[in-house]
Amino acid sequence: MLTRPWSGSAALFATLLGAASLHAQVSLSADATVATVRYNGFLRSGVLLLTPVARVDYPLFSLTGRGSFSLFESGNHSTDLVLAASVFTPRLDAWQAELTADGGISHYLENNNGYGSIGARLHRTGVRSGLWFGGDLVSVTTGTTPDESFRGEVGTWTRSGPFALSFAVTGIRTREVVIDEAGNETRYVVAYYDAGAHARWERDWLQLTASVGARAGDAVIGARQWGDLSATMWLNRRLAIVLGHGVYPVDLAQRAPGGRYTALSMRIATRPPALRDALARSIRLPNPSLVRPVVASFDAKRNRDGTVRIRVRAPGASSVELAGDFSDWDPLSLERTVGDTWQIVLPLASGTHRLNIRVDGGAWGVPPGIGTKVDEFGDVVGLLLIS
Repeated sequence: MLTRPWSGSAALFATLLGAASLHAQVSLSADATVATVRYNGFLRSGVLLLTPVARVDYPLFSLTGRGSFSLFESGNHSTDLVLAASVFTPRLDAWQAELTADGGISHYLENNNGYGSIGARLHRTGVRSGLWFGGDLVSVTTGTTPDESFRGEVGTWTRSGPFALSFAVTGIRTREVVIDEAGNETRYVVAYYDAGAHARWERDWLQLTASVGARAGDAVIGARQWGDLSATMWLNRRLAIVLGHGVYPVDLAQRAPGGRYTALSMRIATRPPALRDALARSIRLPNPSLVRPVVASFDAKRNRDGTVRIRVRAPGASSVELAGDFSDWDPLSLERTVGDTWQIVLPLASGTHRLNIRVDGGAWGVPPGIGTKVDEFGDVVGLLLIS
């Protein structure tokens, strides 16, 4: 959480925001954190962190930039930046392939580290459970010579109501460098295995998460067991308080130290809380059953004054509601015009908007004639393109 290179990339906000003009969905958040941390082999220290995050989503592509800027009580500071991308193939029955790539840099005192990885995964997803397996190649540069590692992973997940659970086993094969008193380097291969479980429970404004893990294999450094607990409490749709405490292991593949931390964060987000976020970085959310409300037609057209008129034909309906990212997912009631036609006029910007509708207070679903995707909340939403 506090030192890993893959924990950040805020300097890339401009790049991600520029992609908004390409009909993508952009979300932003930032955490301001007060924490105590004790890295392996070091004394406990207080630290202030600023962690901005930007994410751009297309139906089959996502791009995330994350940064972590830390100021320690000693006066030293560190910066971590990372950019990560995933490309998904169209689904074939319950199967879907994913290609991943990410890279980052880390700076502390006079030390600069860089890493990059490329990988592939295959997901089998259902409504309530699924599995995935895959691997990636990682290259890390801590000096002049890069070190390569391979990671293979297999995992499974399940969800029921507000509770979700995932379990994964990862095998890592990397090279470790030992420098003697004379400055001579000795490199040897290290192989080890990590097994871990992650649980999440959520209810309205509160989200609780917990994870545990264990490591076995050659030359295990640092903690052989670890775990963490966190609670996210949303004060409103934009502001949350996050409490966390835990122990995390050394990441030999990325040359990141292990340690323990206690943290209190204030989170600001540009959209409603992601209470149904992914169970882990590598897990693709499932595709729940697609619900199509009883709607005969749906269309949206730009008016001369710049607003957008949305029309729905719902035979026999007594009420029609619409909710989307433009309303913070608060329901908006459509007005009946003639016969079975309902409409609403909204000031929508050009681009892709996520929305769902419901008829007579029934289940929320995707109107006919537009695309769908599973969002980071775990729901199927409609994708409406406004030019």
